[in-house]
Amino acid sequence: MALVAIASCAGLNPFVAVVMLGVAAGAGRGPEVGSQLAFATEWPFLIPMLLLLGVDIVIDKLPTTAGLWARPALLVRVLAGGLVGGMLGEASLGMAMAMAVGAVVALLAGGMRWIAVRRLGRRFYGLERFMVGASTDAMAVLAMLLSLFSAVAGLLLVAAFAGLGAYFSGRSSAGPAAD
Repeated sequence: MALVAIASCAGLNPFVAVVMLGVAAGAGRGPEVGSQLAFATEWPFLIPMLLLLGVDIVIDKLPTTAGLWARPALLVRVLAGGLVGGMLGEASLGMAMAMAVGAVVALLAGGMRWIAVRRLGRRFYGLERFMVGASTDAMAVLAMLLSLFSAVAGLLLVAAFAGLGAYFSGRSSAGPAAD
């Protein structure tokens, strides 16, 4: 359950998921990470991820740079989903299967995020990227914190976010109500 919740967070903001899981596991407060992926819990890996988190938070919200960042960010989301999947599911599913599940879940969450940006673009005239980006960054942080303490609660929160996203996405595609 934690794998699905945290991989979903990687689809929303890959750097938040990797950094928070790496710090928690490295401090002994998170899941046990196997020796093959232990590099993701060490500071020489986490410091550049923190710097990229800062870059992502800014560059993802600006209309001029967001278009350039969209395709590489999707690849980073999938890779981060695979990494956190491998970190969480190595013991239970095997590393290859856990990485594949994490990558697919992150791709689905990132795809839902992309659809929300596209659909809201018809109504918010350029602010949709900022609105969706800021809210999904906050959702990723909240869901990661909750998932590290309780996998079930984290999964429920991610499912609630997905349900709200689907609801609002459906409402925004229907168009404005007639007067």
